[in-house]
Amino acid sequence: RFEPLELLLPLGISFYIFQTSGYLIDVYRGRAKAERNIFRYALFAAYFPQMIQGPINRFSDLGAQLREGQTFRAENIRDGIQLMIWGMLKKTFIADTLAPGVSEIYGNYGSYSGAVVFLGAAMYCLQLYCDFSGGIDIVRGASSLFGIEMAHNFKRPYFAASIDEFWRRWHISLGEWMKDYLFYPLALSKWMTKLGKRVRSLLGDRIGKLTSPCVATVIVFLAVGVWQGPGLSNVAYGLWNGLLMSGAMLFAPQLRRLNELLHLDPKGRGIHIIRVLRTCLLVAVGRYFSGAASLTQALGMMKQTVTNFTWNLSGAELLSFGLTGWDYLVVLTASCVLFFVSLQQERGVALRRTLAEKPWIVQ
Repeated sequence: RFEPLELLLPLGISFYIFQTSGYLIDVYRGRAKAERNIFRYALFAAYFPQMIQGPINRFSDLGAQLREGQTFRAENIRDGIQLMIWGMLKKTFIADTLAPGVSEIYGNYGSYSGAVVFLGAAMYCLQLYCDFSGGIDIVRGASSLFGIEMAHNFKRPYFAASIDEFWRRWHISLGEWMKDYLFYPLALSKWMTKLGKRVRSLLGDRIGKLTSPCVATVIVFLAVGVWQGPGLSNVAYGLWNGLLMSGAMLFAPQLRRLNELLHLDPKGRGIHIIRVLRTCLLVAVGRYFSGAASLTQALGMMKQTVTNFTWNLSGAELLSFGLTGWDYLVVLTASCVLFFVSLQQERGVALRRTLAEKPWIVQ
């Protein structure tokens, strides 16, 4: 149904509001020099590749490149097209293919077993990542055609070994914006300092020192949840992540003692893999909230997962929510390619540079 009032909300408004407000704050703090040319400022604010979904660029980085001007280079065309194709693979073969199944499971979770509901949450994790990171790859690739390098926004977040690390790898430009313009002003504010002193007098120095970063972290993630959309489900999503990260800070000594008691090596490969899987599980639980239309739906999905969980997934059940055997084959093949490429990048292999050195037929 066509709603004329929807046209009053400009495309990507949140991203260029973050970007331009960050510029104004930097100018106010004296960290950036004010741009006196209205057309250059407009180019920075409305640079076309970033308007739909970011990333949130800093004026000191993007503005300087736009001001300098660029010369034509064949390498920019090659690199830009490669990055755009990679983004299209993630969006088309994985995200778009999984989308109908995810919508069906979330919308009718009561009709499926708990295992299918959890599978839907896991599919949503993959769909959201491929849709968002794939879109950013296309954006960065389009910008690269003109020789303009934009901020990185994703760094293989599902290889993270903790929720804190996950958020340092997921939507990096938003995380940096929140850290610089919301977290630090909150954590270093006078009222937060007074709160920390009060808690220190009651619970000791360690808890008192952690009060400011823990409270500020919860507030920041509440803001992230509200930014994602209206509704209590997004508030719960923000609380879930904020409390997990604050809890990790508060209970860090107890976790270290537990590792020592169990003679576990935190740097061992086996422990690292377990931590990565644990982080993926915690992220998937959070996606019950962020993917649901309401808090009631999210809690209902959780209840269905816990109370009606069975592993006996049949082929008929896997085909019952809108995905065909061909869809599964496409997603599985593309996901294997994505995993291989991501694993090589995680190991420090520069695949695009390596590919550029191969004969054109290999490329």
